[in-house]
Amino acid sequence: MIFIIAFRNLFKSIRHTLIVVFLIMVIIALFYIGNTVLEESNNGLRTTYILNYTGDIVIQEKTDVSMSLFGANTPAIGEFFSIPVLNDVDTINALAADFEEVETITRQISGPAVLDIGTQRFGVPVFGIDPDTYFPCFPGIQLDAGRFLQSGEMGAMLTKGRAEQVKKDTGVPVSVGDSILLSTAGTTGFKIREVPVVGIFSYSNAVQIPDEIVLTDAQTARALNSILLATDSDYAPPETTVDILTDDIDSLFMDEGSDTIADKTESVSLAEIKTLLETGTEPVTQDWKDGGWNFIILRLKKGVNDSDFLKKLNEKLEPFTAKAVDWRTAAGTPALLVLLLQYLFNAGLLLIIIAGIIAIINILLITVFQRMKEIGTLRAIGASDGYVRLLIFTENIIIAAIAGILGIVLGNVLIQVINGMGISVNNSLISSMLGHDRIFIQNSGLMAIASVALSVVLGFLSSIYPVQIALRIQPVEAVAKG
Repeated sequence: MIFIIAFRNLFKSIRHTLIVVFLIMVIIALFYIGNTVLEESNNGLRTTYILNYTGDIVIQEKTDVSMSLFGANTPAIGEFFSIPVLNDVDTINALAADFEEVETITRQISGPAVLDIGTQRFGVPVFGIDPDTYFPCFPGIQLDAGRFLQSGEMGAMLTKGRAEQVKKDTGVPVSVGDSILLSTAGTTGFKIREVPVVGIFSYSNAVQIPDEIVLTDAQTARALNSILLATDSDYAPPETTVDILTDDIDSLFMDEGSDTIADKTESVSLAEIKTLLETGTEPVTQDWKDGGWNFIILRLKKGVNDSDFLKKLNEKLEPFTAKAVDWRTAAGTPALLVLLLQYLFNAGLLLIIIAGIIAIINILLITVFQRMKEIGTLRAIGASDGYVRLLIFTENIIIAAIAGILGIVLGNVLIQVINGMGISVNNSLISSMLGHDRIFIQNSGLMAIASVALSVVLGFLSSIYPVQIALRIQPVEAVAKG
């Protein structure tokens, strides 16, 4: 019965009803379209970064500042920040690999460098990698020329975008086998490494990934970043090469009983010199100890909740000086900036919602005052406060639900119109937000449900004050209104 009365009252004040429906419909359409775009953007960003270079989870050394794979996420201190080496890397790697949720795991060294190629010089981030585990971890990396870096070799891989930029600036294409110079400068001095280009690659959805990234072998990255490792070696130097440490200064230049250096050199045969040189230049096989990494990167199995796993992993990492962060933190400023823009959009939308609620409240108040005689009469014939409250809430929630459905319909119509226009996006930031370089928005069932729920909440919130006013109406006022 109360629904019948509610619908009758809505049709009696159809003009006010339509105004409220229109306001809520516009708000819901904006909410639905905006958050559908943002949801798709977030999913696109997540997929792109995870498949290309961040993985789902990154383990790093604890620092006082937020840190990505490129360094500090705070621009003001980025130039003065050095990425710390991860302590207990072997133990932590084994600990992370024991989780059944982990699909693949790899390690990485990161640091800034200067790239000299041809006549051009660029500032680049260098990723030192273990090829055996790195490329299986990131299926988004696509080979365009040459081959993938192999374990145990010294070399570098450039992005296709960087190679095209060099060709554009110099007129000379970058070819596999060309040598490049990577250099760094710091408190320990200058570090310069010359390595060959073994391959040129691109990232899937490359518009979101920096073209500056250079992939190198781990030892080259360690040398550039002054990361030193001890070695295990079975090599024992011959006695003739170490007895200099026990000799006096004079014995370095002449034998006992000899007056001149010439006497000493004349007593050494060419055969002895050749033997000494051959002995001194004998190659020494060194087995580098595993260590000297900045990050451990994890790819999780499909269906694993990132947040839950991150919390569980950090509990296990508490005894260490390490922490785990999500893909967005690891991606750095680009992903964090997109997140900030999402927050700003929803903050702006919240202001619109608040303004809409105020407008709706005013319209409902006018409706209540116009129905003062009706409400007073209901109270005079015995209607309780609960009945009056339920009646007004029912009316307004019905309006809100209808408006929410219409808002979703309007939003879907606008989305189809936008998709049909095939608008290209040249701005890299907007492309990053959308997840691709062409505007195409997927409809979201989950967002449609959330939009209807929001419209009902709007109707409820907008009804609270008008209901309180309606409950203050006394039967005597209805009689006075005649």
